[in-house]
Amino acid sequence: MSVPPGTGQNPSAGVLLDYFLPENADTIEVKLQILDANGQVVRTYTNIKNKDFKPFPGGPPAPVVIPAEKGINRFAWDFKSETLPDIPNAFVYGDYTGYRLAPGTYKSKITYKGQTSEASFEVLQDPNLKQVKPQDWNEQQSFIRNVESRIGDIHQSVNDIRKVKKQVVQYNELFRDLPQYMELVTTGKNLIEKIDQWESKLVQNQTKQFSGRDQLSQHAECPVL
Repeated sequence: MSVPPGTGQNPSAGVLLDYFLPENADTIEVKLQILDANGQVVRTYTNIKNKDFKPFPGGPPAPVVIPAEKGINRFAWDFKSETLPDIPNAFVYGDYTGYRLAPGTYKSKITYKGQTSEASFEVLQDPNLKQVKPQDWNEQQSFIRNVESRIGDIHQSVNDIRKVKKQVVQYNELFRDLPQYMELVTTGKNLIEKIDQWESKLVQNQTKQFSGRDQLSQHAECPVL
């Protein structure tokens, strides 16, 4: 929706970052990284759209693409960490977006054609949170990182085991009509059954009524921050 000239706009939520590019970067990557006080990268953006991204109900949002036009560009970091790895077609209650990081000193780093530029900035605590001390933030962030790590491990494990299952299914299809490989095919079927049992403890298939049609969806039982 276009905004008429002279109409006021609310400021973007987050830390506003301005950067200059000498040319349009249509096909050349511009990478923007956010680093914490320890120099750890907490968020990475790029101007290149992820062509492999496939949306699904209850899944993660499309990766944010930063502007990369000739001249001054502006982008707002939303204070959040990286998006969690997803389980394709697994619906979650909540979303896959990262958690909000604590107040403190951060650094932005932009890279283009091998050249980098950095700038430090401070994220201030809400002045209304007078009783919240640095130690409270440290404990909160440590807890959230631990939970996020565990969720990420679960999601990655499901994705990895699905790849194994896909390979076993392919080999079973290849050897199913060859008598000399019947034992191998049987072993493959048993393995697939065990994989399905293991995955069912983490991802539950459910049939939902939606827009007058029955659709098979998957619900990830593990929580997402």
